[in-house]
Parts: sequence; C-alpha cells; structure tokens
Amino acid sequence: MPTLVKWVSLLVIVTSLSAIVFGTGAFSAVTADRIGEIDTASDESALLGVDVERPVEASGGSTLVTVTNNANQPLVVEISLTSNTDPGVSIPNGLQQATLAPGESTTFSVNVNPARRPETIEFDLTAVGEGGDGISVSLTRSTVVEEIDVGACTGPRQVFDRNVNGDIDVDNGSVVLSPTVAVNGDVDAAECVIVKDKGRIGGDVSAGAAVQLGSSAQINGAIDAGGDVTLGEKAQAKGDVDAEGDVSAGGKSQIGGDTTAGGDVSVGEKAQIKGDVDAGGNVDLGSKAQIKGSADAGGDVSVGSKAQIGGDTTAGGDVAAGENAQLKGDTDAGGSISLGTGAQIKGSADAGGGISIGENAQIQGAATADGGGVSVGRNGQIKGDVSAADDVSLGANAQIKGDADAGGDVSLGRNAQVKGDLTAGSGLELGENARVDGDVSIGSHTTLRMGPNSAITGEAEADDPSTVTIECASGARIDGTPCDSYTFG
Repeated sequence: MPTLVKWVSLLVIVTSLSAIVFGTGAFSAVTADRIGEIDTASDESALLGVDVERPVEASGGSTLVTVTNNANQPLVVEISLTSNTDPGVSIPNGLQQATLAPGESTTFSVNVNPARRPETIEFDLTAVGEGGDGISVSLTRSTVVEEIDVGACTGPRQVFDRNVNGDIDVDNGSVVLSPTVAVNGDVDAAECVIVKDKGRIGGDVSAGAAVQLGSSAQINGAIDAGGDVTLGEKAQAKGDVDAEGDVSAGGKSQIGGDTTAGGDVSVGEKAQIKGDVDAGGNVDLGSKAQIKGSADAGGDVSVGSKAQIGGDTTAGGDVAAGENAQLKGDTDAGGSISLGTGAQIKGSADAGGGISIGENAQIQGAATADGGGVSVGRNGQIKGDVSAADDVSLGANAQIKGDADAGGDVSLGRNAQVKGDLTAGSGLELGENARVDGDVSIGSHTTLRMGPNSAITGEAEADDPSTVTIECASGARIDGTPCDSYTFG
C-alpha cells in the first residue's frame, strides 16, 4: 500500500507541473532546468505573459504583442515574422530582441503598410535564460490587421501650392498638388499622390497607396501605385499604369500605355486605354470607351454600347458586349459570351459556358461553347464552325457559314442557314425556307422536323434510323428528294 501511495503522489505532481507550463495556450516548446524556476500560476502568469494585439493598427510602429517575464531570472526575448504573414508587414531590422528582468514587460511593434492591404500577421517568439542556460520557450502566434481603407490616405499630407522644378520624394504620408500646379520631375510618396484639377507631373509617379488625378490633370510618365489609381474626367496618364488595387478612368480620360491592376479596371464613357489591360478582377468599358490593345481579366469583361477592344479578350468569367460593341481579336471566356444587337467579335469565340449573339450580331471566326449551347439571333452570323455541348438555335435569317456540331438539339428559324455539315446529338428542326447546305447527322429516339420549303442539300443519317420520326411540310426536301419519300442512309 505505501508503494501505491508514492506512485499516486508522483502522478499528481507531474500532472500539476504539466498544467503549470502549458496551460490553456500551450507553447510549442518549453524547457527548464529547475522546477523552482516555473511560477505555479496559470499560463498567463507562467514563464511568459503574452498579450497579442487584435486587431493590429494599419500604420507604422503598431503594437503587435506585449511580453512579460514571469520567471525568476532574466530572459532574452526575440520575435520574427513567419512566411504566413501577408506582404506589407515588417519588423524593424527584420528581428526585435529585448532582455527582460524578472517582472519586466516590453512591447514589440510592426510597420504595417496600408497600401498593401495585409490581413494576417503570424510571428515566432522565443525566450531563453540570459547566457543561454536554464529556461527556453518558443511559440507561434497569429493575429489580424484592422480593416484598411486605402482611399482614405490617412497619414500626413504635404501640399504643394507652387510649381516644383525637380523631383518630390516624401517618406511619410501623401503628396497633394493644388489645382494647376506643375512638377517637372518624378513624384514618390509613401502613401497617396493626389493631383488636383489641371495639375501636371512631368515624370513618373510612385505611391505606396492610391494615385488620384482630378479633372484634366496630367502625368507624363508611368504610375506605380500600391492602392487604387483614379483618373478624373479628361485626365491623362501618358505612360503605363500599375496598381495593386483598382484602376478607374473617368469620362474622356486617357491612359497612354499598358494598364495592370490587382483589382478591377473601369474605363468610363469615351475614355481610352491605348495599351493592353491586365486585371485581377473585372474589366468594364462604358459607352464608346476603347482599349486599343488586349484585355485580360480574372473576372468578367463587360463592354458597353459602341465600345471597343482592339486586341484579344480573355476573361476568367463572362464576356458581355453591348449594342454595336466590337471585340476585334479572339475572345476566350471561362464562363459565357453574349453579344448585344449589332455587336461583333472579329476573331473566334471560345466559352466555358454558352454563347449568345443578338440580332444582327456577328462572330467572324469559329464559335465553341464547351459548357453550354449556342444561340444566334435574327440576322445574326457566325462565319466559322460552331461546336456546342448543348443546343444550337438560329433565329430568322441567321447564318452559320461553317459546320455546326451540337450535343443537343438544333433548330433553324425561318430562312436560317447552315452552310456546312450539321451534327445534332438529338433532334433537328428546320423552319420555313431554312437550309442546311451539307450533310446532316442526328441522334436516335428523336424527331426531324422539316418546315415548308426547307432543305437539306446533302445526305441525312441517324444513329438509329428506326427510332427517328420525320415530320415533313410541303416543299421540304432532303438530298434533292421530297422529305416524305426520303430514306435514311
């Protein structure tokens, strides 16, 4: 029995010691040479008191964590950021270190660049007994950054009311040019660069946060912004624009070079971007706006009435072109492609979803709908081959000038034409005077409907002719034979 009591007592001691060292927020590793070095209180007041700031302010010198030495000997404490920390957060000199006497506290801080919009901070913290002997603690903690409004430009502002014959370089805060003020050189600001109405910068602009141009303002060089770039009405940026946020070009404004944005790109009414556009988000063109190069969007591309994209158009999402809009290159969409009345794609169209073109609209190359159907409105045209996973439908007087291959049904409206061969996974319906000027192949257990005076000029075949029903109106012909007398080959 005495032996049993000794084992139980030892178990209680070990269990209690484990709770003292690790507690509710366990360290990654804790060692101590002597039990007497460990306080017999909770984790908060054990070897280290660790108070992590949540959220961390989005500014320089923001408090990250307060550390208290609860041991009975001096501790050397070090902190460093892990690779899981978002860009835009840094510790001065990359590493902070402090020696804490028993009972002493210190605060570690970080610099947060709001222009980079960081959200997460993760850090490693280590503490060892002074001299490297005794206590050793290591842990990893994480926190979040407060919600950031980059457009606010909250830091100090240096306002220039007179012309500057040279460069401007501001390490803290924003640069503001008053109306009509001109700078002949470059402008570099830690936060925002704001050019009021009719202001002018002769060189390049670099901003940690946003760049804003007022009405008729002008930047003759390139723009590199950690946040958004906004051009007011009739403003001009004559070089390339590179923004980690959005780019917005107001009515009749111009960007003379390429535009790269981490977010959306918006081109206002009659505004122009004379180079290529690469956006992580959406690309939106207002009425009569132009992108003279190619447009590549991680999201959707929307092209307003009479607007133009001069090169290829690529979208991770949908592409939608309004009335009389023009896409002068090839168009590739991860989602659907839709053309309004009179709109044109002068190259090919390749959609992960469906393709829909409105009245009098055109696709001058091939059209491929990998995940949907193809619909051609009244008087619409596709001048190349058509391939669709689902149905293909043509409105009155619509045309496909190449072959048509549909996974589902195919229907041709009055006077509609397919000038090549046609393959339908299911049935086929031809309206009055509709024509297929090649061979036709349809599925099984389906119907072939031939409207008045409709025609298939080539041969017709079916997967299983015995399961196909043919409905023939007067004057309908297949391969020169009256429809009601035709026998599938």
